[in-house]
Amino acid sequence: MNSENKVVSDSEIMKKLLEKLRYSALAFANELDYKSHSTIDHILKGRNKISDDLISRIINKFPEVHYWFLKRGQNPIILNEKLKENQAELLGIKVGVENTDYSLETYVTLKNIEVTMSKILEFLESKKIS
Repeated sequence: MNSENKVVSDSEIMKKLLEKLRYSALAFANELDYKSHSTIDHILKGRNKISDDLISRIINKFPEVHYWFLKRGQNPIILNEKLKENQAELLGIKVGVENTDYSLETYVTLKNIEVTMSKILEFLESKKIS
């Protein structure tokens, strides 16, 4: 996915996410099992982008967070229960169960789901009546 598809910057995405979840950068980093909050802090300051590993950690810990919000800044930030379950099923995440599997398999699944979701969006857009 190229940066042209981003609705807002990664810094803004992270600020909005932390605000919505009511976490500080330090508390959020701790929740995601990072040893330091610098990963989150660098994103907030615009030095780094949100990595696929970070997206995987967030969605595994907070399955209600919308994948496309993290990836491109598209609303909503938080999914309703049905959409949360659908996203979890697509990503192979067990909702309600602590999931800390950040393996290559999880990473590859997230990359594949991005391609699949893009194809679905393209298909749906092609079916819209002008």
